[in-house]
Amino acid sequence: ITISSQRYLDDAIVAQKVEAQDFTVLVSPEFEVAGIVVRVVLDGHHSYAAAIESGVHPEFVEATGSDHDAVGIEQDNAEEFLIITHMGDDYYNIETGGDVW
Repeated sequence: ITISSQRYLDDAIVAQKVEAQDFTVLVSPEFEVAGIVVRVVLDGHHSYAAAIESGVHPEFVEATGSDHDAVGIEQDNAEEFLIITHMGDDYYNIETGGDVW
């Protein structure tokens, strides 16, 4: 599942993303934590919302180490990765909105 810990969205930014048709979402590689295979939204929360609002599928792009300093540790230390990439809210499934843990 794809998860995030950022629930805040600025409606004006979402509207700009819709107009620009910017639906690209940067995600971590998949990894397992607490028995669940997840990937974390690292950037593109507004683009994801814009895609959903526009009725199109977001374009998920898997991050590399050059995209985000934390990428690479998720396989060896999932909990540390979740701490480093935490954005303030509880981690939730971006498709359902339900909390993961």
